Amino acid sequence: MKKLLVALMLALAATVVVGTAAQPAAAITYGAPDGGLHPNVGALVAEVPAGPGPNGFTYDGGKVAVSSGTLIASRVFLIAGHSVEILHSYGIKDDEVWVSFDSAFIRGKSKLIPGTMHANPGFRWIGSNANDVAVITFDEDVMGIPLAKLPTAGQLDQLAAKNGLKDQKFTIVGYGMQETSVGGGPPVFGPSGERRFTTGTFNALTPAFLHISANHALGNGGSGMFDSGGPNFLADSNVIAGTTTGGDPLCRALQIACRMDTPAARDYLEHYVTLP
Repeated sequence: MKKLLVALMLALAATVVVGTAAQPAAAITYGAPDGGLHPNVGALVAEVPAGPGPNGFTYDGGKVAVSSGTLIASRVFLIAGHSVEILHSYGIKDDEVWVSFDSAFIRGKSKLIPGTMHANPGFRWIGSNANDVAVITFDEDVMGIPLAKLPTAGQLDQLAAKNGLKDQKFTIVGYGMQETSVGGGPPVFGPSGERRFTTGTFNALTPAFLHISANHALGNGGSGMFDSGGPNFLADSNVIAGTTTGGDPLCRALQIACRMDTPAARDYLEHYVTLP
């Protein structure tokens, strides 16, 4: 299970720009275009060098949307901890990233806000508490965008104790690849780069992770590659229950989110925001 989770986190965070086509950085499985529904969800953008990268993919270079995140304070953007680690493995420095809140990231056209990544010293690739959370900070306030909220301490545990998570829906948002298509060959993921949303139903709760059903046969959706760090909102609220960490390899059954109400997540986040 630990090895599988590592592989899934790597796949979700991988910045894939294959060949020479300049693809907009499009997303969320079995979902719909978000438009202006969640303007506080943005794309983490980095300039990836051309050529083979440490994850085995070949890139054509340039600025690409590598993962997703959410504005939780006027100068703080919530992302996944593993996104920082992977960008570091490419030699990308903390201050060599940007965020775009455009509803679709288009290379060379989207508005980019420069930011600085802050690695989480408590992040682990494996284990029961991977603490897969990190932030980007901005030098100036981001204006005109409503802020998302963090949950209170142990909020999901409290809901679970009252059977309040049974059949609970979560809204998942991100800029990642759309669902796979099959026929005449291996499954092929759809495009990425557009902010999209979908909903999934509660599956299970662990001390560190929220598991959500992404089974389309049950009316659910989930995340795809490039959705790492994107929010999993509680129902249709603006409270971030967790941030996307992984899922099953074909992004068809299981959505895994790192909980934001745990002591580990809050210990990191309290250095950057006032916690509820």
